Amino acid sequence: MVFPLRIPLAASLVGVFLATPSAHADEPLPSGLGEGSTTRWGESLDPAGLRLLPLSAPEQRGGPARSFENLALLLPGTQADLYGVSFVGTSSPENTFFVDGIRVGNPTYGILQMPLSMEFVERADITVIGADPAFGRGGGLYDVTTKSGGNQWHASTWGGLAPGALEGERVPKIFEGTVIHTDPRLDGVRDLGGSVGGPIVKDKLFFFAGGSLARRRYRLERSLRALSWTSEIDEFGGVSLVPEIDPETGTQKKTLLPNSQSTQFAQGDIGQWIGKLTYRPSKTREVSLSVFGTFAGSGGGAVHPFNTATEGIGVDNLNGEQTALGRRETALTNAVVLRGTSLFARGNARLDAALGWVRSQNETLAADGSGVFDIGREGTLAHVPRMLWRRGGAIGAHPIVDFEDLTTPAITACVPTGQPSDLILNCPVSSYAMGGPGLLSRSTADRIEGRAVVSLRARGLGEHRIRVGIDFEIATLSYVRGYSGAVLLQEAVNGGFVHNDRFGYLRGPDSPVVFDTVSTRVTSYAAGGFVADTWRILDGLVAEASLRYDAQVLGGGKLALPFMLAPRAAISWDPTKKGRARVFATYGMRYQAVPLDVAARGLSKESKISSLHTMGGRCDVNEPEDAYGGCPADTAIPFQTSAEPSTMSDPRTSQASIDPEIEGPAYHQWVVGGEVVVPLGVRLGVVYVHDQLLRTIEDTTFFTGGGLVGNPGGGASAFMTPAERVYDALSISVMRPFASGFVGVASYTLSSLRGNYEGFFLSRTGQLDPNMTRAFDAPKLDANGTGPLPGDHTHSIKLYAGKEVVLPAGVILEAGAGYTGLSGSPYSALGAHPSFGASEVYYLPRGSVGLTPWVHRIDARLGVSALLGKGLRLGANVEVYNLADSRTPTAYDENYTYDTVLPIEGGTRVEIPEGIKKNPRYEKPVAFQAPRQVRFGLRVDY
Repeated sequence: MVFPLRIPLAASLVGVFLATPSAHADEPLPSGLGEGSTTRWGESLDPAGLRLLPLSAPEQRGGPARSFENLALLLPGTQADLYGVSFVGTSSPENTFFVDGIRVGNPTYGILQMPLSMEFVERADITVIGADPAFGRGGGLYDVTTKSGGNQWHASTWGGLAPGALEGERVPKIFEGTVIHTDPRLDGVRDLGGSVGGPIVKDKLFFFAGGSLARRRYRLERSLRALSWTSEIDEFGGVSLVPEIDPETGTQKKTLLPNSQSTQFAQGDIGQWIGKLTYRPSKTREVSLSVFGTFAGSGGGAVHPFNTATEGIGVDNLNGEQTALGRRETALTNAVVLRGTSLFARGNARLDAALGWVRSQNETLAADGSGVFDIGREGTLAHVPRMLWRRGGAIGAHPIVDFEDLTTPAITACVPTGQPSDLILNCPVSSYAMGGPGLLSRSTADRIEGRAVVSLRARGLGEHRIRVGIDFEIATLSYVRGYSGAVLLQEAVNGGFVHNDRFGYLRGPDSPVVFDTVSTRVTSYAAGGFVADTWRILDGLVAEASLRYDAQVLGGGKLALPFMLAPRAAISWDPTKKGRARVFATYGMRYQAVPLDVAARGLSKESKISSLHTMGGRCDVNEPEDAYGGCPADTAIPFQTSAEPSTMSDPRTSQASIDPEIEGPAYHQWVVGGEVVVPLGVRLGVVYVHDQLLRTIEDTTFFTGGGLVGNPGGGASAFMTPAERVYDALSISVMRPFASGFVGVASYTLSSLRGNYEGFFLSRTGQLDPNMTRAFDAPKLDANGTGPLPGDHTHSIKLYAGKEVVLPAGVILEAGAGYTGLSGSPYSALGAHPSFGASEVYYLPRGSVGLTPWVHRIDARLGVSALLGKGLRLGANVEVYNLADSRTPTAYDENYTYDTVLPIEGGTRVEIPEGIKKNPRYEKPVAFQAPRQVRFGLRVDY
């Protein structure tokens, strides 16, 4: 029998390929919108089967919400980074996240801001390497299917508590050159949720609904600590004061001031929801409509926020007033997805389609809840400018008493000799913020996406599974931002002057036009398609070939990537001919989707005006609430660097030019591997991967203003150093899916990651600006910039196992444990550049100085459940993360010197000349493992 298809003029040529196969006809076609590759390296994970394992540490990114993102950390070739999970050397914002067939990653930055709970996930197909062409462009791949209702009613309720009292001791933070010191401690993480699903019409219509709420709260313990000095004889025989250095930290010793301790809090909530209707008119057709999303809100009032991207505490040191440091941060991501599946031609063909809308909205508000649209409204913090005091240099820093009242014992400790100068010497403040919160913003990103895949069986010189797919995307970003009080005020380092930074432009010589807010709206249009063939040549021998085409246009056509063609080929052999083993090899080229950030920052014109004013008199910034709009124009003084005829204002424009020869970011990937199934369902695997960056998109900044967006080393950007990133790894893995009450995962990875390009963010500063980072900003900074990258961990060991034991009387004991061991990462020796500042010059070759220590972590989980009949199960558990309370350093201070230096190309430590002032903090720890944390949980399933 043949399919009832009519292909005019070509039937005689292709009819043989449309014949129903005589063998393997009962094998299912690839399910969903992808999963068509037999050489994919990854796992299909069922969160319910992994519940025995400790997988969501409270402090981990996504931990409070029990995010599905962290499931990938079980697999070889993955590791956590600042913004998520890195796959085979890529940065986490390069990953692609599908939920129910639609991408849910933030279209502006690429990160996941929808930490959907594993409780709402039916299956997570995670691909480390060899992603199916149906999923388009990106690095690591998450393809998540949410839970659906069925003919049986099911409901669950769960809750957890991680008390701060059981947290391990944190290593104190280091703050140099200031009397102000802040230490964070966990106060508690709490979460509560539930779900229910069942039939509306038996066998036809089903529903599933769920929701959860998590709250995390940290104590910010603030204190004032006087700097300690000692005297020494100088080379001329005189006595001078020098800092008393702590040999362990490399920083100046400090003494706690009496009655100076206080506590503030950082607090945030994460809410989640899901609702899904599933309609099955027949056994071969299914349609579902799902609505799911998350909302994160933190800060506001008297509490501080969390960073919505990293999920870390949003304030480092409490060096200012609550009105200036406090903010309200919100992040909303909501999705509506319509998805359908249909089998036809007697099950030999399948159609999968999805259409969805995703909205991501982020907002930064003042502590009183006023926002960017309230900047001109009196009586709100949005109307109050932020003033940053930062005097230093020869004039000396401000003493703490310039901003805060101290008790008499504290003042005595600051002035032990009775000399007023002791206040600056012993109790200085490097910076202090007053007034309003500074930059306020609201961004709304909408993505409308559709995709369809047709799969069919055919014959011709063997047996084929042919797939053809198309997809489109329209993404729009609306971005409004402005400074509170319409101006950002900053004290000049030499004191006596104040910088006014505002949004606006010059209408004429020294005639500024100033805006409260600036708005940006950018759009990205993308379309793609693919054709793929899985060809069974002989029993056990399969060849694959696919070709994907993509096009993307951003910024109204300013950045056009019209021709991105990605081929992929693979071969797989099963020596058992029974699906119990495979040996495979693949080559694939992939492109990277370009987020909207490059269009918002580089392609949109954003003008600023700076002016310098004499402080005092009519330019009194001691009361920022009275300084809306900044200092009067007649208090301005000439800018030495400003071009004539505008001497009082320094205009700056951020718009960049686009290289007309620009091409899309692309990678090559070669993979060789094998896998075998041994008794008890255990799968043993080994894989080698070579992943190489072919080109990327980045910007270069010009001193004359503006910049150029292109491919470093190519086209108009040929003067830039080409971008490099090469990942090589050999992984050995053992996987035992949950069955008979046991689950186990183990892997060892030997890897290398080298180059001069980290990805969509810079780990050194945390800058998250896809295709617009400080990398490649100036060719003069590229010397010594190639070497081991921060994500280069040579050895990675992961061991996880869990066991469920059924006892009499319906009692079930649960035990699970996990161990991760990660070798150290390379660190560098950095110096300062005269124009770009500190930490910008690779004094010695990147990553050549040494490695941080190995990091070991043991996690454990114990639980007990009781079966009470009629499907009711009650359970309690305890999870302990970092059981040994290890405090291993994870990063060192890389600033060898703060002096201006030139790179010693290819040099070593012995070649560093004498006379360079070495930073006493160099090679001292600046980050550590998260301390031990304990979480208790309760659960009811019925």
